[in-house]
Amino acid sequence: MKRMLVAWTLTPLVAVALAGCSGGDSDGGGSAAKPTTGASALTTSGAASADGPAGTIVTSYGTTTVKDAVHVAAGGDQLFWTDAAGKVEQSAVGEGRALAPHPVPGLDGVKVVSLSATSAGDAWVAAAVDDKGQVYEWGRPVGVGLSEASLKDPAYTFPGAVPVPGVTGAKSVVLAATASFALTTDGQVYSWGDTTDYQILGRKAKAGFPMPPAKLPGLTGIKQIAVSQFAGYALRSDGTVLGWGSNNYSILAPGDYLFPDVPTPVPDIGQVTAIAAGGSNAYAAAVWPNGKVVAWGDGSNAALGDSTVEKAPLDKPVTLPGVTAPARLVTDTATYALSPDGKVTAWGSTLATAKGFDFGNNPTGAPVALTWLKGSVTDLAVADDFVAFVVRQ
Repeated sequence: MKRMLVAWTLTPLVAVALAGCSGGDSDGGGSAAKPTTGASALTTSGAASADGPAGTIVTSYGTTTVKDAVHVAAGGDQLFWTDAAGKVEQSAVGEGRALAPHPVPGLDGVKVVSLSATSAGDAWVAAAVDDKGQVYEWGRPVGVGLSEASLKDPAYTFPGAVPVPGVTGAKSVVLAATASFALTTDGQVYSWGDTTDYQILGRKAKAGFPMPPAKLPGLTGIKQIAVSQFAGYALRSDGTVLGWGSNNYSILAPGDYLFPDVPTPVPDIGQVTAIAAGGSNAYAAAVWPNGKVVAWGDGSNAALGDSTVEKAPLDKPVTLPGVTAPARLVTDTATYALSPDGKVTAWGSTLATAKGFDFGNNPTGAPVALTWLKGSVTDLAVADDFVAFVVRQ
């Protein structure tokens, strides 16, 4: 599977596939130990500058103090964040590596209001939206048909942000493994990239042929988009959900129903206030108006909060115990619920192996409150087993 990074605007030499998951406008049970520290910790000593508040970015590899960090995104071995002025910084992360922030070429003088990234192994792609509604993308290629040699070839790398043509009035952007989606200020949705055999693009297209941006049919009044490798969801302001893509593990409809390629009302889910889709997993979660969090689909890696539950269809979702009324859900190999007061609860068996963190003895993958995150979490990002939080005291 391949995705194209604005390939129709680039020269043939650099028109290559890039890889590209939710965007839009509590307490838990269990206990957790503090994140590990030591040689791998990312630390910057000294107090923050007096001319702006400090945000602490806590990652699986340690912590660093960053002036006024607002948004954070992660993909592959890269971490991205913005400050209050909308400036984007980027740094590689890894065991024993200190953060080396640098601005992203192509975003000079641009005020970024939305930031997203995704990964597949060590390959990544990032996207941003500025205050004028322009979408930018940059990153490295990923996908079937690209050799290891091409992944390391500088000709296949886009370190600088490239404007995405044909998209106007965007306010946020989210990335799937092969496609990108932009939500506009008036509640419409653009998509571009490769639809793949899962028909993730949300419109009629042939797999293997990357498509330029176009609005998705029937999507109006949308306030959030959530996408995974298998399916996409669009949440309307009235709480109803539309979906498209593959119905693996009954994530879009009960049973083995062949779901349409274009946005179609998702049955049985009822009204929700937030939704998340599972990265490379056939999995989704949502928040009901009563504050309950439910999940359905593939139960691998205890994605459903219980390692003994192999799957749950859309019409029989699992209710997550101890997770109440989060403002936001973020999911990849594990799921994180961010409450309005900045508390985080997480679940999934991969929590126990997340690099640099010790989530305690939690073999079932049940929800745990991350009580060692001191202060208020204002944003978070997850890419495979790498996690990053923006924390304010």
